[in-house]
Amino acid sequence: MAKTKIFIIFSVCILFLIITPVTGKTIESLTFRINAGVGTTIIDLPTALDWNEGYFEDWDKLNVRVNIQCEFLDFSSFRLGVEVGYNRLYYYYVRVPWVPSPIIYEGTISPINISALGSYMFNDEIFVQVGIGPYIYGDGVVMGIKGALGYRIPVGENMAVPISLVGDVNFGDGTPISFGLTVGFEYKLSLSKSK
Repeated sequence: MAKTKIFIIFSVCILFLIITPVTGKTIESLTFRINAGVGTTIIDLPTALDWNEGYFEDWDKLNVRVNIQCEFLDFSSFRLGVEVGYNRLYYYYVRVPWVPSPIIYEGTISPINISALGSYMFNDEIFVQVGIGPYIYGDGVVMGIKGALGYRIPVGENMAVPISLVGDVNFGDGTPISFGLTVGFEYKLSLSKSK
């Protein structure tokens, strides 16, 4: 599993190093964002975990997400970048009847995602984002997609507070769909020298 994670991270880094010369674009600025938020996850837990519904003694579908984003290629109103995120999807506590004593299964499902990210700015405040990439679980890797509709509140020349409605679909067991609200901090670093 560790080799798989290293391979995926290495592949994503190489991909982004290749994108820059292929597109003929130079990196003029870097936009960094850190976002955190809560929401819920839509999933049929008994089907996803392949247990009888009566075995579930406790569960929750609270979605907690934290991500770091960096956008570095600028195509006018469209920017490309990468996102690395933590996405807590759900918790379960299952008691399976067994002789002489029941078997307990408990876990919190929280994949890490590494996504190619595209952002389109309608104006200085409103933006949409789409992302695609691997979601890394403790026992495997699946692909997933995300989307966000956001509003930026400028707090300085290079800083803003983004507020976003975010949704993810990843193709793990039960195909969990999570959505919620995030709030973050954005900083734009200009790399080109003004003339």
